[in-house]
Amino acid sequence: MSRNPGNNKRNSQMYKERFIVNFQPPARMANNIFVGYPSSYRAGMSNLGFHFVFGELKSRSLMRVERFFVDTSPVTFESQLKISSGDALFFTLSYEEDYLNLVRILIGSGVEPSREKRGCRPIIIVGGPAVSANPFPMSQVADIISIGEGEGTVSRIATFVEEYGGGGKDEILDKLSGVDGIFISGESGKGVTFAHPERIPKLPMSIVLSKKTVFSDMLLLEISRGCPGNCCFCLASAIYRPLRVLTYESIMERLDEIPKFVKKVGLVSTSVTSHRDFSRIIEGLIKRGIKTSFSSLRAEDIDNEKAVMIGRAGTRSVAMAPETGSEAMRFIMGKKVPDNVYFNAAKLLSSSGINRFTLYFLSGYPGETEEVIKETELFMKRFRKAVGSKVVSVHINIVIPKPWTPLQYYSLPKQKNLEKRLRKLAGACGGSSRNIRIKSVRGALRQAVLSLGNEDVGKAVIEYGKGRISWKKTLEHNNIDPGFIHDKGRGSQVMPWETISGPRNRQYLLGRFKDLINQIGTEEMIT
Repeated sequence: MSRNPGNNKRNSQMYKERFIVNFQPPARMANNIFVGYPSSYRAGMSNLGFHFVFGELKSRSLMRVERFFVDTSPVTFESQLKISSGDALFFTLSYEEDYLNLVRILIGSGVEPSREKRGCRPIIIVGGPAVSANPFPMSQVADIISIGEGEGTVSRIATFVEEYGGGGKDEILDKLSGVDGIFISGESGKGVTFAHPERIPKLPMSIVLSKKTVFSDMLLLEISRGCPGNCCFCLASAIYRPLRVLTYESIMERLDEIPKFVKKVGLVSTSVTSHRDFSRIIEGLIKRGIKTSFSSLRAEDIDNEKAVMIGRAGTRSVAMAPETGSEAMRFIMGKKVPDNVYFNAAKLLSSSGINRFTLYFLSGYPGETEEVIKETELFMKRFRKAVGSKVVSVHINIVIPKPWTPLQYYSLPKQKNLEKRLRKLAGACGGSSRNIRIKSVRGALRQAVLSLGNEDVGKAVIEYGKGRISWKKTLEHNNIDPGFIHDKGRGSQVMPWETISGPRNRQYLLGRFKDLINQIGTEEMIT
């Protein structure tokens, strides 16, 4: 096995990396533990979950921890060690389509992707929101899947990997069987429980800063987890319940830990501005000479004081997610925010120095009628009037039925219908085409199959990753009818993940879905 320690320094210099935390060198006999993100370095090092896993493992002396990405494989980022030489590979999976890149990385690195055909090394461990929601497709690849939140779970896994090393897969699986938050692949999932810490003293923050990331040289700090909302389509509000918020004092303590070279901080939360000490937090950052950025803002949280603080923080671009321009439809889907709240927030933010707005809309949901499209057109006209000459961009995504949400029972419209809906919605949003981004329909349909699929879908992912045939042919080879995502009888079916003790029960989810459909009534859908 070749190793070139000099490359570690060269890569760090080339990517202009600066570590927030100083880690001790690993012990001489440490196991090779590699942490992967199935996308580019730029995306992976912008993912706070990836930073959390990397930092958690790197703090252990018996682990030689290195990173790898799509654009560094088949070797590690730090020392160009072969990925196949790892004793264990940890992956963070945020999105279902990441599964495809994960398999491609393994194949390109000489690692057998099929769990059943792979030997004892390397052990493959995956976690993240996508596999937490439904671990079954990835159970064909991974040996261990972290279900729910990683605090506590990752350290438990790491303890046994340290103890037994790369050759002790059977012992590791035996020790972890039945532990909360851990799904052992090949088992039914019965008795597996989501990991949901009631209290998390320290939420994750960035371990490394780099200019070569989506948020160049910005330290990311999670200040709350969960969501005060309850939208019927939202995975985050489903699996990260209840809402847990760091205190002002805890956040200031974290900021006191960071080095002086940090000049930009991104506050990560589904509801940054709903923090009761939001203005005090921003004031503390300003006093430290730190510019602040935010994840998507909730319009209902914005008042004059908060808008002024956002402007003072140095932010010039914000994003909001009305989901639809129809107030009535928005309420039915669980986002109980009136239109005027968005317009008032836009006016306040615009007058406080925000010069670019991004709005996120959904398409393909139940109840998307011609009338809803007309209401969205009116919404956009009023929003643009509220912000004046400021730039408004629109991102349109197709709603994907997610496990543990009421829409897991929804029969997604077929491709031609979705394409028609997207065209109509894009037209209603107006503006120039360069300011409107639309989700690929084919990609959305594939994502839905990955989201709702079982172990057979995992077999198809492995075959497709070899790159020899199309996705459609791959599904046929594995006896999968992709039409199951359009099946109107989903409510009477038992879902693969329902063997797991998850964050919500079937009775609640099915009841809410039926209530949603009843509220929509018999209005004519876009056909």
